[in-house]
Amino acid sequence: MKIFYILYAIIHTFIIITPITAYAQVQTAPPEESNGLVPCGNRGQPECEFAHIPELFNNLIEFFLMIAVPLIAVVFMYVGFLLIQKKREGLVKAKGIIANMVIGFIVFIIGGLAVYTALVAIGAPDFITDFLK
Repeated sequence: MKIFYILYAIIHTFIIITPITAYAQVQTAPPEESNGLVPCGNRGQPECEFAHIPELFNNLIEFFLMIAVPLIAVVFMYVGFLLIQKKREGLVKAKGIIANMVIGFIVFIIGGLAVYTALVAIGAPDFITDFLK
């Protein structure tokens, strides 16, 4: 029975990871015009200026959010595996993991809003429209 749960966890891990790796293969822009995390200074891009900082922060927030959501799904799967075992230690550990995950995600969202608020305060109007897209 234990092997069933392990196989179940492995199969669902691949189900979660497969769309992420398939999405990674899509190339939306030629390498010369590629928009990475840093929005300036690369080939085919303008030189870096202070005005590019809000766009950099926006790219970082989007990047970490893109990583955080699948990671949360994998952690939920692990927590489900702990709950399936029906052991007291697993239940306590699962509750702790869920609490830490929720707190971490809330801290991440609050940090993103703090960066957004700071950039609006210093007058980055283009950042507002880019962030809300």
